[in-house]
Amino acid sequence: MKLFHFLDTAGADTMTEAEFARALSRVGVCGINEEVMRALMATSDLDKDGNLEYREIVAQLEKWHQSNKA
Repeated sequence: MKLFHFLDTAGADTMTEAEFARALSRVGVCGINEEVMRALMATSDLDKDGNLEYREIVAQLEKWHQSNKA
């Protein structure tokens, strides 16, 4: 949760697609094109409100972790 709040530079407890792209860049994930970013948002934004909340990011990370264990 601390990482989310560190990356949530606007302090809104949500991240827009642009904020998410900047957050990924801040942690070293660079070079993601717009198409891939839209796909990341589409699969991660569970309530489809155009923003990522902490719970949605955690859910996506858990999903990725489970798929990498197989």
